[in-house]
Amino acid sequence: IEWIPIIAKEKIEEWAVWNATGGVITFDGDYTVHTFNSGGTFELTGSDIDVTILVVAGGGGGGSNYGGGGGGAGGVIYNLSYNLSVGSYTVIIGAGGTGGVALSGYGSQGGNSSFGDLIAVGGGYGGQWVDTAGAGDGGSGGGGGSRANCANPIGEGIVGQGYDGGCGRGDLASAYGAGGGGGAGAVGDAGDGTNGGRSEERSVGKA
Repeated sequence: IEWIPIIAKEKIEEWAVWNATGGVITFDGDYTVHTFNSGGTFELTGSDIDVTILVVAGGGGGGSNYGGGGGGAGGVIYNLSYNLSVGSYTVIIGAGGTGGVALSGYGSQGGNSSFGDLIAVGGGYGGQWVDTAGAGDGGSGGGGGSRANCANPIGEGIVGQGYDGGCGRGDLASAYGAGGGGGAGAVGDAGDGTNGGRSEERSVGKA
């Protein structure tokens, strides 16, 4: 997102309509792309502009052991025409959640990512297979752990950022069929009592 006149192969900075710095800068046709793989600062000078912006949070960790639900995808904010004012913007990149490690341990929620005031919420953690152990809410919700008749609560996604996790349809005897985590494009699939569910983004419950 930069336009600086070039004369005789030299950029004339003082004639720039706008100029942006920050992140890893690449070019795609007529577009200048600023990519942040870690936290930093984006700075715009010159004039306000309309930009395409994508902010993705960290995905949630899956539930532990057999029958643990899949973690939800990190929340997604995608705007094709976002008006950006001159100034500096803090960028935060959320880390992925960790999976559960104990027999009935929960994973952790993914970290939030943000660009200025735009906040994508981390994905919810996957549920456990034990009684009434719910999955975590987040940008997309975690999948429910194995439990007959979808008895374990699923994690709920945030409207506009993701979708709910799928429910687990296994039973405690087999502990199969946990729900898949929700994705940016679809609700997580429910387990079928034998296999774990998955979402459109391939967030797969354990089976």
